[in-house]
Amino acid sequence: MITAMLTKNVRSLTSSQVNGSDFFNEGYWMELRKLTRVKGIGKNECDDWVYDVLRHWQKENVQHIFQRASAKRFLGGFYFGKHSWLEAIVSERRFIADGTAGQYDDSYPLGFYGWLDDAPPKVKEFYLLKR
Repeated sequence: MITAMLTKNVRSLTSSQVNGSDFFNEGYWMELRKLTRVKGIGKNECDDWVYDVLRHWQKENVQHIFQRASAKRFLGGFYFGKHSWLEAIVSERRFIADGTAGQYDDSYPLGFYGWLDDAPPKVKEFYLLKR
């Protein structure tokens, strides 16, 4: 039911928006990423990516269920870094949209967009720290 509602909302977007996809399609996020300030792997640009996506959706009046998420990681008691992404809970599963995952796992240079269970281990560590 929720997935159907999301798909309906995305498919009703205007032509000035990212078109032809839904929130659970990696291609949608890849196209949306092109509208952000983030270039390359997005090193230290995770907050920029999140805010750019949210601003784009607000400007284009896109209905969505995504929330900003972030976590800090400590190794050996020392601050190791902070990371931010978008996520949605659908049928008790977490869908992650992370346009800057490439800074932690170079096999995802344009980001990771998928279910938490499928996330690459290096960034999954951050996703699991989120409270």
